[in-house]
Amino acid sequence: MSLQPYAEYFRPGFLAWMERNEAIYQEFERQTLALIGAGWKHFSARTIVEQLRHYTRMREKGDCSLKINDHAAPDLARVFTIRHPQYAHFWEYRRPDWPAFLAAIRRPPSG
Repeated sequence: MSLQPYAEYFRPGFLAWMERNEAIYQEFERQTLALIGAGWKHFSARTIVEQLRHYTRMREKGDCSLKINDHAAPDLARVFTIRHPQYAHFWEYRRPDWPAFLAAIRRPPSG
């Protein structure tokens, strides 16, 4: 699914980063779905990102090749919401355009 129709809801440069780091998103998604499956109703995207960093460092014994910008967590949560709109309220969004974002993911993209 293309994220381009939703570009206005992401930080500048995030979509290019996402193209290079789809594997990071896939792990973020896997962990998020596991939390939902375990019964969590809300969770922090930043906590998931920090957990990804921690466990990757443990596996790689300090030579960490996983690079996730601190500001990627909210954008990763938005990608998850676009791909899984049924879980739109799993995250707390702090941007004022949250209602517009929800409306955008509920209608078919035009691009």
